[in-house]
Amino acid sequence: MWPKRISRAPRSASRRPSRRNRNLLSAYTALAGIYVSQNRLDDAIKQYEAAIQKNPKFLAGYMTLGVIHEQKGNGDKAETYYRKVLDLNKDFAPAANNLAWNLSERGKNLDEALGFAQVAKEKMPKSAAVMDTLGWLYYLKGSYLNAVAELQESAAWNPKTRSSFITSEWPTSRALR
Repeated sequence: MWPKRISRAPRSASRRPSRRNRNLLSAYTALAGIYVSQNRLDDAIKQYEAAIQKNPKFLAGYMTLGVIHEQKGNGDKAETYYRKVLDLNKDFAPAANNLAWNLSERGKNLDEALGFAQVAKEKMPKSAAVMDTLGWLYYLKGSYLNAVAELQESAAWNPKTRSSFITSEWPTSRALR
């Protein structure tokens, strides 16, 4: 009887890790979500980092770490995580948009940021947040007509975006100068 149990262990054990790892990821993310809701961001970061250790291709973990670091004012770390997401999936529009915004807010390579915003717009053409980012980058680059067009479209899709304030307070005629 003893040898049969031992001989079965490797087969059943070989099936368990994938199920267990999936369950572990959900446990890590559930706990991290609780920590975020309690504004315990450092604890949430630890949970997402542990999840990424279990699954280095855990796209949502990298993305959320980028967002959390952005909230904490750690723009460089947020940039690193957004880039990791794009390494895993170069067309992941939310990461491209967030990276574009991150770079623009820190005054980093605006041409690169514009490229990321354009990728995001191509993948999510009706996203007010993406239009807002793209419009802001056009504004920063001095392309005022493109900026107004994107910001007005963003405001039309979602009147609560920053662009609704900009387009109502910033006269369109200024863009024509």
